[in-house]
Amino acid sequence: MRVLMILFAVVALIWVFNKNISHKVEVALWEPPLPQEYIIINKAMQDIATTEVKNSIQILRSPVWDTIGNNKEALKKEIIKALPHYSNKAELFAVTNLLYQSEMPKYTKHAYLLAMYYSGQSNVKDKTIEKLEAGDRKLFKSILSYLKPAGDKAKEICDSYSYTTCDSYVYVLVNLGSVYNIQQKYESAIPYLKTAIEHLDCFENKKSISMEQEAHTQLGLSYLRLKQFDDAASEFEAFKPKSISFLIKMFGWKKELATGLQKAGYTEEAKAYWEKEVDFWEKEIVENTEDEQHLKIKRKMKEKAEMFLSDLSKNERK
Repeated sequence: MRVLMILFAVVALIWVFNKNISHKVEVALWEPPLPQEYIIINKAMQDIATTEVKNSIQILRSPVWDTIGNNKEALKKEIIKALPHYSNKAELFAVTNLLYQSEMPKYTKHAYLLAMYYSGQSNVKDKTIEKLEAGDRKLFKSILSYLKPAGDKAKEICDSYSYTTCDSYVYVLVNLGSVYNIQQKYESAIPYLKTAIEHLDCFENKKSISMEQEAHTQLGLSYLRLKQFDDAASEFEAFKPKSISFLIKMFGWKKELATGLQKAGYTEEAKAYWEKEVDFWEKEIVENTEDEQHLKIKRKMKEKAEMFLSDLSKNERK
């Protein structure tokens, strides 16, 4: 179970760095969203508002990453201080998400190594693993110091529908649920993920990631690890990507929940899942006019889904 969660985290966290920060905002005079004492939060929002972003490479080169990366500890203090007073400001939650995104590479750098170790495929020394896990505990304690209060505020705002746009709040809720899942605190993840799913209809930025898939998969994994298989299967059936995000383009649909439910005896549900993905890519290939490179990627994803479907059928016959 630990290996599956670590492997899932490696893949799931890739989407974090491919959220569309923002396109250039045409304003005569940029105004800070918070009082002047919140210097770093305001500077980060100014970076976003005045930077034109057209693709993933430009996102990673945006000045906002320098602003956040060079001021992480001070930014955490600003977020924690601002949350009780300015939770109606979506910008505060947008910066919180960016800080979270900048923190997680510390974990993803060695998550694969941990997975290989626990599957018996690595000769890394036990002391090295112990050091990495101690670092993880310290990292997640730091992340939760600001992400947990932000998640509580985001849940409160979403539950009362006290927002104009919910994107930043939903991001926080899913990020917090993901962290709890990585920590194997599945019961803690569920309330935040359920609230996020309840507000997906208001989610506007549908091009940057497949939020429906991410939220339902995380909630399904929480249920799966708690052995609430019927609830996990319900989440399994609840989503279908509405757009091709960077993550989907690179890896196809998520397999963690499918393989987990298959092992739990939900073979027909897993089979239907892969059949849907095959149909999804077939439709994309036939209906969309793309350049050859895009079509090549879509054909590759279709072949990958067909492979999962074929392997499942072979296991059924054994």
